[in-house]
Amino acid sequence: MKWIFSLGLVVAFGSALHAQTINVRGRVSNAAGQPVANALVELVKLGVKDTTAANGDYSLIKPGVSNRSLAAAPRESIRLNQGILELSVSEPSPVKIEVFDMKGNNQKNESLPNAQPGVYHVNIANLPYTNQMLIVQASIGPMVRSFRYNSSRKAISEGDFTIASPRAAGGMLAKIAAAVDTLNVTAIGYAPKKLSLSAYDTTVNVTLDPDATTVYKPCPTNGNPCKILPFGDSITEGVNSTDGSGYRTQLFKLIVAANQKVTFVGSLTKGPTTVSGATFPRAHEGHSGWRIGSSGGSGIYSLIPSPALNDGPHIILLLIGANDVFVSGSDTMADRLDALLEKVAQNAPNALIVLAQMTPIGTSNNGHTAAQVASANAAQAAFNSKMPGIIQAHVAKGRHIIGVDLSKMPLSGLGKSTMHPNDQGYAYVAGIWYDGIKNLLPK
Repeated sequence: MKWIFSLGLVVAFGSALHAQTINVRGRVSNAAGQPVANALVELVKLGVKDTTAANGDYSLIKPGVSNRSLAAAPRESIRLNQGILELSVSEPSPVKIEVFDMKGNNQKNESLPNAQPGVYHVNIANLPYTNQMLIVQASIGPMVRSFRYNSSRKAISEGDFTIASPRAAGGMLAKIAAAVDTLNVTAIGYAPKKLSLSAYDTTVNVTLDPDATTVYKPCPTNGNPCKILPFGDSITEGVNSTDGSGYRTQLFKLIVAANQKVTFVGSLTKGPTTVSGATFPRAHEGHSGWRIGSSGGSGIYSLIPSPALNDGPHIILLLIGANDVFVSGSDTMADRLDALLEKVAQNAPNALIVLAQMTPIGTSNNGHTAAQVASANAAQAAFNSKMPGIIQAHVAKGRHIIGVDLSKMPLSGLGKSTMHPNDQGYAYVAGIWYDGIKNLLPK
């Protein structure tokens, strides 16, 4: 028979909890650190809901009807009454409960290193051996209380009982629960997540896992390598890296270390011939100085379907926009990116598109004025903020597309007076790409 832990926090302080202002906030992101837009976040008990913004932020707010709050909870107290051990906790504290027989054998024990304010109930009377005399010892922080208890004799006494040569129990009980509500988070393409809350004024950041039933797996399962198309501008080409191949070398190292089978494809070639003792696939589709382009035929838009898709890539790593933020028309970047994604998806419907939020601009760039750099940073931030919504819109159409976030690359990863990463920055970029696709690559 198990101990029964009632949610005393809800019972004892229900009125106080509902009287206080509800302020639960945070951010929802995926495993790659990219914000998840349009996720539904709900407090199940109170029914308060919000939908995440483009940056993944949510805020669940509900004004209180009085000034009462958890601060009104009683000070610490421990008592045993009719077989129910009750612990009242007024501030976050370690809680420990131990039950010994008269020979010093530890029959059951439980601890919570950071119990939140509230009332915790433990049903001692339900233990299978309470027809014998037991010593129950409980503590809240430095406060310790001991009780002698026998259910058959209805005998309860409190005092400083000595437990000679205590011996540990063989098993642990279930965790003490102090939840006041449940935070339920759902989003298209992700597995639902439920989290227990111990307070209504708190910050909760949530990481969602892909829904295993909807994750698209584009790579071959017949032993052939997965074909990856590095697609974009000079950062994809590898400008400013020691070996001229940028993140592609670093990404290939991670893939080789994991014994996975891939090859890079594209109409251009650049980079070393061997990496990590393996033949390096030098192909790519990184065009220095090129922009997103448009239906007028400019930019990398003009490379779809040929030559970019000639080799039938299974995964497309798309990073673009660095050359758009310094020119007029940066306010249309998101629309042109949306059109580019549509064209790629139509011409490679079985490929997985992995779209990256742009790497940082930096504080200076190739002789541009401070005002120009500031404008470029603003354009980059606006562009990145719209990507989660663009991705969600394409997913809703049945497109195979996910996102990764390169915007948090440390500025130390940039070369001097340039937005091109240095070797350190390219290694960071490779790590983010790999985290986004590693579970899809064949061995």
